[in-house]
Amino acid sequence: MTKLTFKLNRKINFENEAGLLIFNYTDYKSHPNPNKIDWKDSYIDYKNNDKKVIRMEENFKAHPAYMNFLREVRSESFYLIEDFFDHKNDDIRTLFYIFEKGDENFLPFILSIFQNLDIKDENTLSYHIFKELFDIFFFQYMGLDYINLAEDGVYTYKDLNEYMNGPRIMEYLASSPFSDEDTMTLLRAYQNTKDIYDRLKPFIEKLSVIIENKVHILDDLLYESFENLEKSNYKIAYEFTKQVGMDEMVSKKSEEITISILLFLPFTQMFRFMDFYNFSKAIKLGILVDKRQTKESPYKLSSISQDLIALADPTRIQILDYLKEADYYAKELSEKLYITPATLSYHLNKLLISGFVGLRKEGRRYYYYLRKNGFEYLIDNLSKFNKDIKETHNE
Repeated sequence: MTKLTFKLNRKINFENEAGLLIFNYTDYKSHPNPNKIDWKDSYIDYKNNDKKVIRMEENFKAHPAYMNFLREVRSESFYLIEDFFDHKNDDIRTLFYIFEKGDENFLPFILSIFQNLDIKDENTLSYHIFKELFDIFFFQYMGLDYINLAEDGVYTYKDLNEYMNGPRIMEYLASSPFSDEDTMTLLRAYQNTKDIYDRLKPFIEKLSVIIENKVHILDDLLYESFENLEKSNYKIAYEFTKQVGMDEMVSKKSEEITISILLFLPFTQMFRFMDFYNFSKAIKLGILVDKRQTKESPYKLSSISQDLIALADPTRIQILDYLKEADYYAKELSEKLYITPATLSYHLNKLLISGFVGLRKEGRRYYYYLRKNGFEYLIDNLSKFNKDIKETHNE
């Protein structure tokens, strides 16, 4: 197999980071805070699928520069964000609360736009980029599966609008995976994107300036992150790509994968793969992802909780059983399971992320297949956990 080719992007996209900063605030506001921890001192802990507000020292004690950066940025931006959402712009606030398929383990709808500003190497929130990304992800949230659009001759944004025009968009709205209220919120935003952009753009610009003026606090940390990536020959990126089953596909196409660093999602690993339009393949890594320190034993079940959750669903078990028989493309699987393409896409994404399923391209079709790596990783961790069990013999 050809070695993956990586390109390191050393430039921070401050508009993307501004979107993440807003999410950082709205995520904090959406959860009970019994300890009354100020936002500037807080961190949202996501362990074991349970969110709670903790003091940032619990996660960042070893990284005082990072804590200083967070406090400086939050202190200067707090009143600006509070004022923006003070009895106004509720529609924009809601776009930070609508998660794909209602799953808060993913990022909310509007962050899909900020996280993909670099698809055309423009790195700016111009209206035409905002509108294109808004439409693309609106259709995806409504259930459109982009992986197999090429079968229907859809390759460009213009093709997409023609494809979704008329009765087809009504069909997707009628079978939306969201509540009626959230569906209508997304539809109104889709119809009034220019108004949302006009309100959001100056707000994002102000936050971007604040972040850019404070990023010097992280100069040493950023330099170390970039150097470690290059010196290790992008080991963490390669292993992550292999883990999610994308290494074979992108290697066969000899594609270059861009690696970017995220400031406000410090422990995140994300892979962008959308075979549509001009979306480049990209990996986004949190600034502290290779420096994470945890008190937990690596053999606790919490370290593989997402993998166990991925297997704890009857539909996903059925998918794995079918893929044991043969490789299938999406339409075949949805027909066998009697579920919609949108529902199938949701379940397949869970299995892809956990590494149990991979993708390969044959002609215009993508076929899903079982990956031994994902199961071997799970079995290995369960075996190590099992060895640590101190069984007592009681009468």
